[in-house]
Amino acid sequence: MLYDADDRIELVNDDFRALYAVLGDLVRPGTRFESLLRASVERQLIGPAQADPEAWIAQRLREHREPHGALIRQMPDGRWRRIVEQRLADGSLLSHSIDVTELVANEQALGAARRQAEQARQRLVDAIEALPDAFVYFDAEDRLAICNLRYRELYRESAPAIGEGASFEELLRYGLAHGQYPQALGREAAWLEERLQGHRHPAGPFLQELPGNRWMRIDERITRDGGIAGVRTDVTELVRREQELIRLNARLDAMNGELARLWSTDALTGLANRRQFDQRLDEEVARAQRHGLPLALLMLDVDHFKRYNDRRGHPVGDACMRSVAAVLTEVARRPSDLVARVGGEEFAILLPHADAAEAQRVTDHCLAAIDAAAIPHGDSPAAPQVTLSIGIAELSALGEGASAAALVAAADNALYRAKQIGRHRAVRDAA
Repeated sequence: MLYDADDRIELVNDDFRALYAVLGDLVRPGTRFESLLRASVERQLIGPAQADPEAWIAQRLREHREPHGALIRQMPDGRWRRIVEQRLADGSLLSHSIDVTELVANEQALGAARRQAEQARQRLVDAIEALPDAFVYFDAEDRLAICNLRYRELYRESAPAIGEGASFEELLRYGLAHGQYPQALGREAAWLEERLQGHRHPAGPFLQELPGNRWMRIDERITRDGGIAGVRTDVTELVRREQELIRLNARLDAMNGELARLWSTDALTGLANRRQFDQRLDEEVARAQRHGLPLALLMLDVDHFKRYNDRRGHPVGDACMRSVAAVLTEVARRPSDLVARVGGEEFAILLPHADAAEAQRVTDHCLAAIDAAAIPHGDSPAAPQVTLSIGIAELSALGEGASAAALVAAADNALYRAKQIGRHRAVRDAA
């Protein structure tokens, strides 16, 4: 949806009409944004507004007048949408939204799962502490002297060999022969030596895997008479919960990565959005000034795009934007280059380590490539196909200590001059 400088609807697509269908004819050109808010509050469509409607409306108007980042809102139909509002140079405001219901639901589900897993883990720890554990004692000659039933239950594959007088090494070898120790698979001799050393010189508790993804915690101590007393605690559920937490964390990381991508990517073109551009611009300006490196910025505008959109419709206009984005991405191919969509039909190309000659080369390539793409226009005085106007600015030309804002302003001024003198051309900042 596009609002003019007076906050009246100027353009609205079918998605917005469907989203706010309950407001009826209010969703049309000429309606003020505040009128939409008040109608939504009156119809009790916005839950958070019910406590103090006027305060909520005032806050939402402030956010609308000076947008800072995306908003996540629950819609009247119960779904969640990410709303991005961008104030354009002429005072108008572009508002677009993306359905993020699934992402929000997944994030909530993952959060609940993590809480449930942590609660289950704590309950399991409490339960383990309250239950009797397996106990075994080997004498000074490392022969089994006594063990309880729980010990035999835990080592079920080795149970036939567990008897008074059996040596610890004999029990290990029997277990290896009968698949008792999955961790030893393929390295049986080395595992046996390590386990015997750990048994004779205990260094603290450790985990041991048993068949069926069962796990136990082993704690062994040397007694005064040279024997070895050991406690085995079944921690299978605890470890499995930890494994599940690892899987959940991996899923959560993936979801967070997707959210971060959505927050930094232009939904229409897949290019960097204004937020990512501004952040990267600040970083590159700081780096260039710190190390004395060249840095160039191109601001690009699709000539007479409003005419194109008005004649061909928004779906075709969107396709045109994607085609232009593809052309620019193909031109700016260095790993350090950044192509961003920073406005309705306005793009930016940030060129780290690019001097004036390199910036001019990229500019010429952009103009030639968009001409070669031959996207028909038909309503442009500049050419029969879609063309670009480009403003070029170099950080070094602005003087020592120039800011990111100054670089953008210089490129914007050059772009303005390119449009003033006929479009379909590039102009370099005169600084």
